[in-house]
This record gives sequence, structure tokens and C-alpha cells, in this order.
Amino acid sequence: MLDAVRRRGLAIWQALPLAEQRRVVRHLRALWDVHRFRIAPQIAAVLDRRVAEGRLAYRAASIVGAEQADGCIRVRQRLRGQRSLVVDAFDSVIVTTGPAHADVLRTNTAIAALERMRLVRLDPIGLGLETDSQGRAVGTSGRPTDSIFVSGPLARGSVGELMGIPEVTAHAERIAAEIDEWLGYQTALRHKVS
Repeated sequence: MLDAVRRRGLAIWQALPLAEQRRVVRHLRALWDVHRFRIAPQIAAVLDRRVAEGRLAYRAASIVGAEQADGCIRVRQRLRGQRSLVVDAFDSVIVTTGPAHADVLRTNTAIAALERMRLVRLDPIGLGLETDSQGRAVGTSGRPTDSIFVSGPLARGSVGELMGIPEVTAHAERIAAEIDEWLGYQTALRHKVS
């Protein structure tokens, strides 16, 4: 069933009003992120073995803070549905939450420069950059920027799910076709002028 939802993701997402898109992100994003992907059986076997050995545990929590002390990393966490904090010490920590697309203007100097030039802006949901239906970046004026196209996870606020390989690939192919069409138009304009 999840595969069917993934295949229809663009149509479903774009049919939702902005308020509903925000509600989906607020209430269902974490659940969707956990269940949308499958892992290879070999990796699942390794993880299952680590759980059985007591070397790995899954926990629903928010990370409140972390600090390095006494040769380890102490992580403060708030378990889901609880107010009190849990502190655990680890030899290493691997962050697997993915990029913080809403912070892209702060963390990516190239995209921040485009925003200062008023050529891009964040999407209204806060998942990345706003795009039009052709994949062109929307500038701060609210109008598409002719020559800047956005493909992949940074466009997911406008097009929905863009984190799995099938979705990213299909979106990249669609944007490549749009760029090809745009380049053909630009070439035709140059020939017409000269």
C-alpha cells in the first residue's frame, strides 16, 4: 500500500490545500519518514543481531542537547510522551535525520547568495525552496526565476515526497526535460535575434 501512495504522491500532495500540507508535515512527517523506506535484508539482519546483543536499541525521543565529556558523547533526550530527560553516554553518534532543508538559506552559502539576490525563497511549508510547476525556483517577488531549476529533496515543499530514489530519479528526469525545453527556447531566441 505504501508503494501505491508513493507512486501517487505528487498528485496527492498538490491536491491538498496549504493548511492541510502543513498539517501533514506537523503530524505525520515523522511517521512517514520511519515507514516509507525498506532496508536490505542483510542490513536488517545486522541490526537485529545488534539489538539481540544489547548493542543497539531503538528509541522514540527528541534530542535536547549533547556534549563531549570524559571521552564520550553525553546525549540528553526527551522520550516521546514524557517530560523528564534521559542522559546516555556513547562512544560515537551518527545523525541520520537528513539535511535540515528549512535551514538551507542559513547553512548553504550558495543558496543564501541566491536568496540575497532575490532569486529564491523558502517554500511556505518550510521543507526547502519554493518552485513552480516547471521546477523553476520562485524568487522573493513570488515570480519564477527563469534560469534556476530545483530538483530533489529541496523541492519537496512544492511537490511532496522527494526522498526515495524512485521519486528523486523521476523528478530529476522531469526537471531535466524542463531544462532541455528551456535551453531549446533560449537557443531559438538567440537565433531569432541574430
